Amino acid sequence: MVKFAKPNARSLSKYLEVVIAAARESGGQLWFRGHRSTNYLLTPGLYRSTRPIRNGLGMPVPPDFVGHSSATVYAYPNFQAMLLEFKRFAAPHLQAMSRPPSDEFEWIFLMQHYGVRTRLLDWTTDPLIALYFATLGDGPGGKDAANAAIYAMDPASVNKKTVGIDGVISLNTHSWDHYLEPNTTEADFPICVAPAHIDPRVIAQSSVFTLHGALLRRLDDYDPLKPHIAELEIDAKAIPAIREELELLGYDRARVFPELSSIAERVLRVGEQAFERWDPKGDED
Repeated sequence: MVKFAKPNARSLSKYLEVVIAAARESGGQLWFRGHRSTNYLLTPGLYRSTRPIRNGLGMPVPPDFVGHSSATVYAYPNFQAMLLEFKRFAAPHLQAMSRPPSDEFEWIFLMQHYGVRTRLLDWTTDPLIALYFATLGDGPGGKDAANAAIYAMDPASVNKKTVGIDGVISLNTHSWDHYLEPNTTEADFPICVAPAHIDPRVIAQSSVFTLHGALLRRLDDYDPLKPHIAELEIDAKAIPAIREELELLGYDRARVFPELSSIAERVLRVGEQAFERWDPKGDED
């Protein structure tokens, strides 16, 4: 079971205190996910763009567009077409990786990290990475107007409930290929998976994922999974101070997105901050 001792946190120190207590009580390694608003749901990106197909209307939908949720059938963007297009254009940009993707799942992990909507939901084993994303940018309603949210999850317990495996799943075997196109009841439920560390972003963000099946329900809507997922609110008024403290600890864009553009942004920011602190009168002493 995963449980936070308090429903919210108003500082970085309180956040760590509550997270450490939850990790100790759960007895297993927790995964974390940050949301900039408490209104955001634990739903993978591909399933946020759905169109319901009502039963009995006779509307034709290609098989590769269809998922299901209870008795309702939904249409969503053609994922296989997006995967093929991503592979075609990504090839010249793979030099930064330790090796190219070797299977379909590794391509999907890469797509997810660079903004293509997939059936993956990003998680991390680092609670400060989750907090970075929870406090990144402006929330709905303007600058720092909305409370943020941190989710913690016990991945081993989730997998035990959904597929009977007490541990995190590695997808480097063909036994999970039915999750590539989950249109059967054998791949209904979400599973917790660990990617190969071949991309700098995956490594920097300590990335892990939930891979969602044919059912379109959000992750915390399954009754058997609810005891293994907990939510902690981050007070909106505390977000600016938390951002500053995270930066002092080295959790900035250059750390989370280790690319030249991020490093350049950090160098410029540090240089400008040093200039703002500079007192020419002090050089006269």
